[in-house]
Amino acid sequence: MRTEGQKKYSREYYREYRKKENWKKYKQTYNYASYTEAKTKVLRHYGQICALCGEHHFSKLSIDHINNDGGDHRRKLNMKFGGYNFYLWIIKNDFPSGFQTLCISCNSRKNAKWMWQNGLFSTQSQRQ
Repeated sequence: MRTEGQKKYSREYYREYRKKENWKKYKQTYNYASYTEAKTKVLRHYGQICALCGEHHFSKLSIDHINNDGGDHRRKLNMKFGGYNFYLWIIKNDFPSGFQTLCISCNSRKNAKWMWQNGLFSTQSQRQ
C-alpha cells in the first residue's frame, strides 16, 4: 500500500508531466485516432451516408436513435453526451438495432420535429 507521501509525489509528478508538450501532442493524436477508429467502425455497420439526405462527409455524420429515445438511453447508461464513449458502447454491445446514420442537420431537424409534435416547443405568442 502506498503512503500519503508517495501518493502526493505521484500526483505532483503527473501534474507536471501532463504540462509537457510531448504529452499534449500524444494525447491529441491518440484521442483523435481512437475516436476516428471507433466512429468508422460504427458508420461501416450502420451506413456511411445519411439515411435521409445522402450526406457522406465523415465529419458531418452521426448516429441517431431511431425511436427518439436517445436522452433516456444516455441517462440509463449514465452518459451525458454521445460521441466517443457512445461509439465504444455500440461496438461493445455488438451493434444493436435501433440506430441509423444521419447527418447532423437531419438529426437536428428530426429532433426538432419530434419536440414540436410532442408539445415541447412553444411559439413566441404562447410565451407571453
